[in-house]
Amino acid sequence: MCLVGTADLPGKSAVQSFTQFNGKNGCSFCEEEGEVVPVGKGHSRAYPYKPGPPKQPHTKDSVFQQGLLSQQQGTPVCGVKMVSQLCLIDGFDIVQGMPLDYMHGVLLGVVKMLCSMWFDSKYKKEPFYIGDKVSIVDERLLRCHPPDFISRLPCGLQDRKYWKGAVYFYGVLFNINK
Repeated sequence: MCLVGTADLPGKSAVQSFTQFNGKNGCSFCEEEGEVVPVGKGHSRAYPYKPGPPKQPHTKDSVFQQGLLSQQQGTPVCGVKMVSQLCLIDGFDIVQGMPLDYMHGVLLGVVKMLCSMWFDSKYKKEPFYIGDKVSIVDERLLRCHPPDFISRLPCGLQDRKYWKGAVYFYGVLFNINK
């Protein structure tokens, strides 16, 4: 019996037959459309926090019905492009059985963004900026001794452009370099 499946975000949307995370209705857990926001010189789809009750959540049954409807109409319905083969696995929940992509979404997404905001000089006038504490944080990071099965050793914040997602899984504690 298949209880859970994992994949990065592009792979997850492909096996679920959902719109990708950066498209309209790209959330695999609810029917929220998201909104397009400016990012740098381009734009991105974001799902900002909105107070109040959440949008309608996806359920195993709703995804199956939306998949059937999308196949009839030839266009995605609430982010569902077609009936996924995963819907046909007995006992598998196509929504709850595919958890968040922790490495990309959290560690290489939110954590990387927070480190940038805390330590990059372009934020030095902000109350959360702690770039003047880099040496203290670096000293603590470099005292970390990961288990011997982790081949990449910790590096300091000044080398964070080399941090890799493959080892972020072990947590921000290690902040591994190239």
